[in-house]
Amino acid sequence: MKLTIWLSGKVVPKARPRVTRNGTFMPPRYQSWRQSAQLEMLTQVGQLKIPIAHPVSISMEFRGKHTPTIDIDNASGAVLDSLVSAGILINDSIKFVPKLMLEYLPNFEVTGISVEIKD
Repeated sequence: MKLTIWLSGKVVPKARPRVTRNGTFMPPRYQSWRQSAQLEMLTQVGQLKIPIAHPVSISMEFRGKHTPTIDIDNASGAVLDSLVSAGILINDSIKFVPKLMLEYLPNFEVTGISVEIKD
């Protein structure tokens, strides 16, 4: 199995939860990006048998004009969280994603993230 997903636009890195007197929450900017990423993922996946419940390798290419100072681990964490929240992956633990490849390619005209999932 090989599944390729394209998320257009800049990634919003995974944020740390904010703790206040009134409770814990994720920043609105991150929540909004994650919801739109999930919707885009589900639109592209369509009728595939999901969630994927066996080990896979994932390759991510961050193409174009992403903020060059973001942490690549937080950027990939946001994409992985979206895959799990969208119900495409059952889990993003090392047991289910034993191989994760990340690459930043700034010389693309179109900004986005290419995600490739393989058995």
